[in-house]
Amino acid sequence: MPVEFTVQQHFANAPDRVFQALTDLEGAANWMPGFVKVEILSKGAFGLGTQWRATRKLFGKAATEEFEVTRFEPPTGWPCVSTAARARRSGVSTCSSTGWRQKTAEPR
Repeated sequence: MPVEFTVQQHFANAPDRVFQALTDLEGAANWMPGFVKVEILSKGAFGLGTQWRATRKLFGKAATEEFEVTRFEPPTGWPCVSTAARARRSGVSTCSSTGWRQKTAEPR
């Protein structure tokens, strides 16, 4: 059974504005906790198939993961997969009138 966890942030903006901000990967420093850097691996606008590498500080150490958007549903969300050092995991990011939520499932 996979381990599931959820991260939420609340924003005082409409879902379409939150979606626009969160899909602007070059602006990730404005909202990503522990942000170090992001490298965009694909070309074009954020959408289905977009790939990027994000580095953030977790528990005091730099952690890097690659992500790929597997479905694109503006302005409400985008499921994606990431490849961590030890396991492939999947997550769904959603935007609503109360903010942003990411639910992630990770194999044990």
